[in-house]
Amino acid sequence: MEDRWLSVDEIAAYLGIKRHTVYK
Repeated sequence: MEDRWLSVDEIAAYLGIKRHTVYK
């Protein structure tokens, strides 16, 4: 089931993009 979880880098990048999108 580990495949279902994203890697830390992917999560950080996803959250980063989400943040930029929200703040923008």
